[in-house]
Amino acid sequence: VTMVDFEFISFERLIEFGLHTAPKHQHSSYSSGIRPNHWVRENQYTVIGQFDFIDCDRLAAGQSCKAICSFYAPKEDEKLFTPGFKWDIGEATKIIGYGKVVSE
Repeated sequence: VTMVDFEFISFERLIEFGLHTAPKHQHSSYSSGIRPNHWVRENQYTVIGQFDFIDCDRLAAGQSCKAICSFYAPKEDEKLFTPGFKWDIGEATKIIGYGKVVSE
C-alpha cells in the first residue's frame, strides 16, 4: 500500500497541543499557524495538520494550549481522531510534543 492508494480528506478538531519541557527542537517557542508532522502510532506515516491557537499567540516549552487543527489525511484516519485520542507532534523526525483531541 502506498500513499497514492489513499483517499485524502480535510477535517478539523478542537485539540490540546503541548510542547515537552525538555525541548529537543530548533525553536524555543512556536506561533499559531505551524504545520508540524503528526505521528500517529497506529500508522507508519505522518499526516498533515495546521494548528491555529486559541487565546494564545506563542507556545513555549512545557506549555500547552487549545487549538483548532485542520487536518489533511487519509479518509480512514478520520475515525481515529475522537475525543481523548492522543498522538505525537514532530519537527522532522524529533518528537517535540503531543496533540490530544478535545472535541470533534
